Amino acid sequence: MRRVFLIPTLILSLFPSLASASALENRLESRLRGSWAISKVEMRSDCGGIYNNNEVRAGGVSAKASNFFQPGELVHIEKINLKSSRLDIFLKLAEPILVSHMDGPFELFDERSCKVQLILPLSRSLIRAGNPAPILMVVRDALAVFPSRQAAVDSPEWNHRVRADYPPDYDETLYEHAAWKAEQTNAAISARISRASREALRITDRVSNRPGYLQGFADGILEMQRWREDDCDDLIDLRFSSVSKSSKKAGRDYQDGFSDGQELEFNLLLVDRLQGCYIPPPPRP
Repeated sequence: MRRVFLIPTLILSLFPSLASASALENRLESRLRGSWAISKVEMRSDCGGIYNNNEVRAGGVSAKASNFFQPGELVHIEKINLKSSRLDIFLKLAEPILVSHMDGPFELFDERSCKVQLILPLSRSLIRAGNPAPILMVVRDALAVFPSRQAAVDSPEWNHRVRADYPPDYDETLYEHAAWKAEQTNAAISARISRASREALRITDRVSNRPGYLQGFADGILEMQRWREDDCDDLIDLRFSSVSKSSKKAGRDYQDGFSDGQELEFNLLLVDRLQGCYIPPPPRP
């Protein structure tokens, strides 16, 4: 009988510690969440929309993300998560970065925000004690917390990093890129329309007057008229084989006609819909 009550008794014995940890997390969150801070440790982030792990150790911070940030970064504390042997602080750096990439002959820049999950190891006894004060002292070794953004900015600990400027005349670069992109897209549309027109003409050259073929041909046209794709990017690269349907009706003539009817209607619809995909030239800045 003692085995029957062993697990429930064990779970009940954990409730006070679980409740204590939850209360401790709430108290820490009330002190930290939403605050502005200045980092006292180096950090790394991929600046790709996720919080990158940065584990604070005795010899420094362990992280694998690509962008390095010196101590003194202005950060906003988004949330915290208290675990059995650590405190995770989720930070967003106040200043984004510019990341360059090439599109054709143009160097373009994207502004990206940077996030960090700062992992502070804690002793289990410290967490079990339920007192936020010594844990906040550990936090202060990694972050100088301030009551407002302005107070953090006024701190001598701020490293004054701001986002890099866009290159001179970048508006002109964006215009030239948009014009080039429109030319590239319109050329691809024209090429696809020409190809679809040739395919439609090829099919009309092989239309047969056999009754079974003609019945299948008419049914194939009706079947393809149910096709509703109108996304321009998808239409340019679309192949007939990816949208064609098969028929269960018997007869080689019918099957040939059903396929040809679909393919003819597909190409005619493709030409019609692509006409509305041309991109007008962008206005000058």
